[in-house]
Amino acid sequence: MIKWNTRPFFFKESLMLVKELRERSLIELSDILKIKVNLARSVFAYYSNWNALSEFHALSIFKGSVYRALNISNFNLEDFFWAQDHLLILSGLFGILRPLDFIKPYRLEMSSKIQILDFKNLYAFWSSAITDFINNEIKKKKLNFLVNLSSNEYFNAIDLNKVNASIVNCVFQEYKIDRWKIIGVNAKMLRGLMARYVITNKIGSINDLKKFSYDGYEYDDIASNNECLFFRKK
Repeated sequence: MIKWNTRPFFFKESLMLVKELRERSLIELSDILKIKVNLARSVFAYYSNWNALSEFHALSIFKGSVYRALNISNFNLEDFFWAQDHLLILSGLFGILRPLDFIKPYRLEMSSKIQILDFKNLYAFWSSAITDFINNEIKKKKLNFLVNLSSNEYFNAIDLNKVNASIVNCVFQEYKIDRWKIIGVNAKMLRGLMARYVITNKIGSINDLKKFSYDGYEYDDIASNNECLFFRKK
């Protein structure tokens, strides 16, 4: 991983969330994070001692299927810098992260049930800030479209009615018995592979996006439309 780093854009807002989490009891934290009390103890201790950013890039923190498929271990410098300029990661604690933002490991899903100030949940807390940030990026970089590779849990934090560009969703399906289905574990991996394809090939057009293929998954022109690109495996 390269040494260059940036500070999360919404760091002050993140500190507000950490302060709120510190004030919750162990039982409350267990309920908010939907984890058992025993596991909540370590998270409780973690937030109690959370006082600064550590030397971990955001892309090195996340370990889920999407990020394993993204496989940053063999990114070159150009890939990292291109990703920093084009990839946005939605986060329950940080709102939006860029790949090279320095953060600490954390646990806080966007769907976590926590009230902050007058906001009933994290969606209400982050929606305006995230949407404005995205629109600023669209204006600054003169973007015509955005590619959505996030889960609905996180994508729902964006106010889509206010986004000033077209949004292209990538849908991955397999044919099972008598119909097309999204296979969750495979779809997560493929979202990561698509992100990797975009970054390493510096994709800048929807037509080039359609050229993605993997293990039998191919773009389906008939099923697709302006909002959804379907990649299907028979």
